[in-house]
Amino acid sequence: MAVTTYMAWPEYPRMSYQVSRIIALSDFGAADFTEVYQAVLRIDPTDDYSWNGEWLRMGRLAEEMAVEAEAHANHSSARFAHQRASNYYRLAQDSLPADDPDKLPQLWKAREHFIASLPYQETRVDRVDVQYENTTLDGFFVHARWSDGPAPTIIWIGGADSLTEENYFNMGIQAANNGYNALFYDHPGPGLAVYQHGFGTRFDTEHFISPAVDYLLTRPEVDGDRIIMGGPSFAAYHVPRAAAYEPRLAAAVSAGAMYQWGGGPMESPSHLSRMHKLFGVDNDDDYREVCKKFTLEGVLGKITCPFLVIVGVDDFVPLPATTSIRYLEELGSEVKKSIVIEHDNELGGVLHCQKDNLHVIQAEVFNWLNDVLDYRPIGPAGAS
Repeated sequence: MAVTTYMAWPEYPRMSYQVSRIIALSDFGAADFTEVYQAVLRIDPTDDYSWNGEWLRMGRLAEEMAVEAEAHANHSSARFAHQRASNYYRLAQDSLPADDPDKLPQLWKAREHFIASLPYQETRVDRVDVQYENTTLDGFFVHARWSDGPAPTIIWIGGADSLTEENYFNMGIQAANNGYNALFYDHPGPGLAVYQHGFGTRFDTEHFISPAVDYLLTRPEVDGDRIIMGGPSFAAYHVPRAAAYEPRLAAAVSAGAMYQWGGGPMESPSHLSRMHKLFGVDNDDDYREVCKKFTLEGVLGKITCPFLVIVGVDDFVPLPATTSIRYLEELGSEVKKSIVIEHDNELGGVLHCQKDNLHVIQAEVFNWLNDVLDYRPIGPAGAS
């Protein structure tokens, strides 16, 4: 039987997708289905401020639970409550227009609760600084749980509206549990990078990825010959671009296929305002013009490292399967693979970035990486 994906509001696909996106993080401790369901019951999907208000409410409830748990030295409950508070505050700010004065404070609430969860994590997570131009970018280095020496390390970046905290739950926990280190940081683009520091996205991805590789090479836990880059959505542009111009990457993973950034689905003026902010423009004409720089024409052929592209058949990016084939045709890599997640797998993973089932993409990514890197982590209790 073919899988049917959940849509909170079928007539409002972008907002419904955001609900699937948060439900997907339930297995990783950053959401609870009942809490999500209660918020959805109260949200008016046509009102960005209804969305903001309900997720603020859920964030405050989770925050109260975290404070109460810490008062009783209940570390496990504190961890999960801080994680959920962080993610709900992330959701809240997501609907606000770029110039709303509440956006930055809510971004900081998401960051503060994520940091508050770190002492309670089963996996060691270090706060780090990554050099960028004349300053540094905040980041988090996640240690591999199963490793008997320097381990492969994945730099995982997000899409046009992904926060560093969300990227940790998308791939960081799974990376650590598979014997990989992981680096997540506020690279130029969404979140605090642009709203706090003014670092919008840029087409020459290598300008901010190469310093991240430089940083990783200073750490003794990192196998410098096995540094990988990956990411979903808008990162389907950034990952190939970086792989083409940063030769120290040993492999690359694109969760999505996007040959030319065309702006993405726009269902509200506030969403468009956020894209203007991200790309450093203040009108539609300039936005359309700057988007032209974000193309993979002439780029894919420069890539030589192993490359994996994964798409779902219900991705809202046009022609995902066709574009993934174009990737394969133009890639210079000898080792390359395209995976198209179909409905008949009965597991899901067919939506944009596999947000209807993150287990699908996580399994495919690490199955492939272990093979192309010839890596077999020791696993728990020495298993391999």
